[in-house]
Amino acid sequence: MSPLPPEDQRPSFDYAPAGPVMVSVIEDRVRTKDGKPDDLIGYARSYGIPNHWKLNVFRQKDIPEGADLGDFLEQRIVEGMTDSGWSAIAVETDEPVADADVDQFLSPQQASRLLTIVIKDWHTDVNLNWVGKFRFDHDAELAVQGPDGTILSKSFKETESVPGDANDSWPNAILRAFSAQVQEMLDDPEVVSALHAEDGKGEEAAEAAGAVASR
Repeated sequence: MSPLPPEDQRPSFDYAPAGPVMVSVIEDRVRTKDGKPDDLIGYARSYGIPNHWKLNVFRQKDIPEGADLGDFLEQRIVEGMTDSGWSAIAVETDEPVADADVDQFLSPQQASRLLTIVIKDWHTDVNLNWVGKFRFDHDAELAVQGPDGTILSKSFKETESVPGDANDSWPNAILRAFSAQVQEMLDDPEVVSALHAEDGKGEEAAEAAGAVASR
């Protein structure tokens, strides 16, 4: 089974941002803090025995050696933004940038927004002896900041039961689930408003989008 091509893993965007966007995805999972590898994507169980699956099971030649899960998701997000005509810049940060420092962070790149996603959990559990569904636990804290500070802060947390496909590989099914979750976060009306709202109006726009979405 051929690995899923990178272009089928990238989010897409049908709107333009306020300006260039910087993107940081930070690995902060409890599992990795407890000693699990930071490129862990989940467990593959054979007769109940869990084996660690890491990024290398995806067979993605464009992912640098030593990349962690955050690096992988960050790369796909930036690629998707670029494909959609955005000016997007991947940045490495060990922790979220403080509001007091964000303007100094954005200005050298002439960027209008910093999108930060902190991965608190992102873990699959697959039974290799049963072509049915697999478990996908994900927990992420997303923030959009402009020169004046935080425009939006929002958490996304869910446990999903994702259908497998007998005509596709488990790694490809997991990649599709990862891509779908990233797309869902970035399609959230509040996130969309925060990324393309005029400076100083982000909070009002996000509130309006949330009100519309809840009707």
